[in-house]
Amino acid sequence: AQFGAKVGRRYEKFGVFAKARPGFVGFTAVSRLERVDLVDFGGQQFPFPVFENHVKKYFSTDVGGVFEFYPSSRWLTRFDFGDTIIRYTGRRDFDFINSQLVPFDIPTDTRHNFQFSAGIGYRF
Repeated sequence: AQFGAKVGRRYEKFGVFAKARPGFVGFTAVSRLERVDLVDFGGQQFPFPVFENHVKKYFSTDVGGVFEFYPSSRWLTRFDFGDTIIRYTGRRDFDFINSQLVPFDIPTDTRHNFQFSAGIGYRF
């Protein structure tokens, strides 16, 4: 969910706006290692990771611009360009090396996601 405002100028036939909207982006299926079970196979024990999905929310900001064209007093065409910036927090993960569970850290990372949308609207 993002919240914020667009600011700019509306002229007779078009409008130009900038937007900045902070908020959060949520993911519903983020895998996390819950435990490691030992499984017997051929007389040897092997580690078997057990993962569960969790909901995770990350801070985000949507910045960009909007161009609107007004062909008549009631109709409009809108073009929205933006960059949704998501800050993924660092976490600990695990890898298997020679049948051993080895932890490693994934650092905090900020990623940019370009977005574009276009639409037609009718004012009541």
